[in-house]
Amino acid sequence: MLNKIWEWIKNLIRWFHTVKEEEVPETPYLVSTISMQEVKLLLKKICDVNHIYLSDWKYGLTSPALAKKFTRQSKIQFKQYIPEGRDCDELSLALYYYWNEPLENFAMGICWSDTHAFCFMLDHNHNIWFIEPSTNEWFTLEQIKKTNKYWPIRMCLL
Repeated sequence: MLNKIWEWIKNLIRWFHTVKEEEVPETPYLVSTISMQEVKLLLKKICDVNHIYLSDWKYGLTSPALAKKFTRQSKIQFKQYIPEGRDCDELSLALYYYWNEPLENFAMGICWSDTHAFCFMLDHNHNIWFIEPSTNEWFTLEQIKKTNKYWPIRMCLL
């Protein structure tokens, strides 16, 4: 019996050594930048100016296609949702961190509605996109306004 267990362990170790290392995510490239003042003007469309918190003077912008690919590579949407543990705010923070780790200072932030936390991104055309980290779904402003899960937005952090 011990020999069978030992063989099973050795096979498992061999299998782990044959699994290819995961491809390193391709960081989106900067298409343009946007100033803090311009960001504030855009975010005023979605949130009271007194509840917009910006931390930098300048932010990087990229295309939606590159952003969607990079976000998909984060695999945050595959993390198990745990109510009051790893829920919407933790998943949003994880995606926010993933975007800021490459040090490009992309315009990717977090929004809170009355009941939910989710991410937003400004693209190179100054459009605002909203991202549900638990599913990696992307929405326009018009789409999120149709549901009380996302709307109204009470706070934005970038």
